[in-house]
Amino acid sequence: MSEKLHTREQESKPEISNTDSEADSSRRLESVKKAETLDLNEARTAIEEASPATKENVSRQSEIEADTSSDVRWWSKELGRQTFDRTLTSVRRQLSAPEKQLSKFIHKPVIEKTSDFVGKTIARPSGILLGGIFSFIGSLGVYLIARHLGGEIRYSIFAVTFIGGYLLGLIVELAWRLLRTKKTS
Repeated sequence: MSEKLHTREQESKPEISNTDSEADSSRRLESVKKAETLDLNEARTAIEEASPATKENVSRQSEIEADTSSDVRWWSKELGRQTFDRTLTSVRRQLSAPEKQLSKFIHKPVIEKTSDFVGKTIARPSGILLGGIFSFIGSLGVYLIARHLGGEIRYSIFAVTFIGGYLLGLIVELAWRLLRTKKTS
């Protein structure tokens, strides 16, 4: 005489018994998905029928977007320059008076362009780094040999070893870039 109490949600859901196979449960799931898809398609059709002007609006909107998408630039030189100037102004507020003057000098357009050019061509970091390392090692080696043998030290050895290390650094950087571009190709 025991009665089972079910809520409406439990009554609407079909119970899968242990005797149901996996195929039966997958068929039921597919039929539910198809019903949901049909309902969605019916809703789309009803919306399109209710408003025939929407197709025209959508096509006009896509044409406008296609026309203006190539012309619209979200970043321009003018906007970049304004942003750069604002950043400099806000940073300079936090600097001391001599640092502000140095910042104003360094960030003059002529000085900045010259610095960028030199940084891209002559003053390569790899050349300077290897030039400094070679200069230190070469000068130290010459100093130790001269001290041991009792000879004189020519001070030009520093410049010669620096130039040699600088050139070697440029060659190493060039080789590294060539190898890296061949690997990506």
